[in-house]
Amino acid sequence: MIRFVVFIFLLAATAASGQDLYKPRDVKKAFANGTRSADGRPGKAYWQNKARYNIHIKAAPPSRTIYGTEDITYINNSPNELKQLVFKLFMNIHKPGAPRTGGASADYLTKGVIIDSIVSNGKRLRFNPNAFTIMSVGLPQ
Repeated sequence: MIRFVVFIFLLAATAASGQDLYKPRDVKKAFANGTRSADGRPGKAYWQNKARYNIHIKAAPPSRTIYGTEDITYINNSPNELKQLVFKLFMNIHKPGAPRTGGASADYLTKGVIIDSIVSNGKRLRFNPNAFTIMSVGLPQ
């Protein structure tokens, strides 16, 4: 009887160890696309975009103002063409009328981020100067 119980236990343990672990759909898709390998490392088709920032600023504390220029070199390693860039303008949460969860006192409010121009490869791009915290800028094709 003890041999039978041990046999059943070993049989159940063997069957349980032979099962594959659950893999979510997006992980299976990453394996199929080659962007992820089975050990979790990036696959042969994995890519990552890069950006280099060159920022020059001047602060004017009495007026609570910062002036500056920024050069961004964006390297698209994706196999897809970029049609737009998205900028996160976090400080625009301080603009009057910006969507926020609560009210804002007068000393909290500012003009936000004021962008004079956006240039790509020497060409001025159109943008929405009244954008709140997210601004999309279309790229020339």
